[in-house]
Amino acid sequence: TAQGYAERPLPAESALDYLRQGINRGKTRVTVSVAALATHVVDVLRYQDAEIEPVGDDRTRVRLAIDPGQWQWLVLNLAMLDADFRIEEGAGFAEACRRFGQRLLDATS
Repeated sequence: TAQGYAERPLPAESALDYLRQGINRGKTRVTVSVAALATHVVDVLRYQDAEIEPVGDDRTRVRLAIDPGQWQWLVLNLAMLDADFRIEEGAGFAEACRRFGQRLLDATS
């Protein structure tokens, strides 16, 4: 048509980033540090959209987004790792884990 147009900035760095923005809208960001090798963590979370990075010889950081009120699947996956972990980000997730852990402790007394 020989008609020019003004370039506009892309909505994200990549197509994957753009897709994640839509999928993760309304979800809670969670970051967990796990005392396990990244290869082991990747195996357990292989079906999740998670950023998994080694942060030492035997420690791994996991970043992902979860739907509010649907945290149970993540706790079960982390429990399957059979490794210590610490919640670095996601106060709501941490509180839900705290309440769940207390229920488990109460069940044993």
